[in-house]
Amino acid sequence: QEIGFFDAIKSGDLVSRLGSDTGIIQVATTSSLPEVTIGIIKSIACVVIMFLISPKLAVICLGVFFGLIVFCIPVGVYIGEISKLYQDALAKASSASTEALGSIRTVKSFVAEKTENIRYTD
Repeated sequence: QEIGFFDAIKSGDLVSRLGSDTGIIQVATTSSLPEVTIGIIKSIACVVIMFLISPKLAVICLGVFFGLIVFCIPVGVYIGEISKLYQDALAKASSASTEALGSIRTVKSFVAEKTENIRYTD
């Protein structure tokens, strides 16, 4: 990375993002990936069985399913935007607390506890 990147972004933001992203990757690789794989296999088996039992009903069910998918895509995008806002707020709070705790002697010497508290709650 260019050195300007580290001048523009605070270290607390980076530490918070690294911790959050590491947790997300851990959850995705340890639990979500196996669950998704098993779900896909079960779904394929169910579709095959539905077509064997009643092809007309299977087509109707698949039509409803794809209709739900069209509805769920915008909801997923919205949830992704909310998640990004949450991560930004968490990074800001983490940055403020890391800076204040890292320089607690300076904060105390200037009697700036209330200022730092307000900065953290914003």
